[in-house]
Amino acid sequence: MTASQVSHYKLALDYASTDFDEADPVRLAFVNVVNFLVANAGKNIRHLTFGMLREAAKLNREDGEILHRTIAYLTGSRANLLTIGYEFIDEDFEYELSAEEVDIFLDSSEFCDPRTGEEVPDCANSIYVFFRPNYAAFH
Repeated sequence: MTASQVSHYKLALDYASTDFDEADPVRLAFVNVVNFLVANAGKNIRHLTFGMLREAAKLNREDGEILHRTIAYLTGSRANLLTIGYEFIDEDFEYELSAEEVDIFLDSSEFCDPRTGEEVPDCANSIYVFFRPNYAAFH
C-alpha cells in the first residue's frame, strides 16, 4: 500500500469520526469497510457488490438502511473511497456500461445490448450496480 493510500484512508477515518456519533452504526460499518479495503489493497479489487460490502461492513441482511447510508458516505465527496459502476449481465455475458450509457439508462431506463445494438426489454432487471475502490483519489 502506498503512502498516499494510507494517508487517504486515515483522512477518511478522521472525517467519519467527526461526521458520525460514536454510537452511530454507520460509523462502525464504515470503519469495517475501510479496514477491509486496507487489508485487501494489494489485491486490486475491481468489483464490489452490495453483498460484499454488507459482509465487509459486518452487517446483517436486515441492516439495509445502515448499508445504504454507509455506501452513500463511501461514495460521497467527503470520503471518496468508492466509485459506482454499472454492468449489464445476460446469462454469462457481462458488460460494464460507459458513462454515456449510464446517463442514457438513468435518464430513459433504456439500454441497447452491445452485442446486437437492439434495445433490451425490461433492462432494469439486467443492469446491476457495483463498486470499486477509488484509487485515483489517492494520488
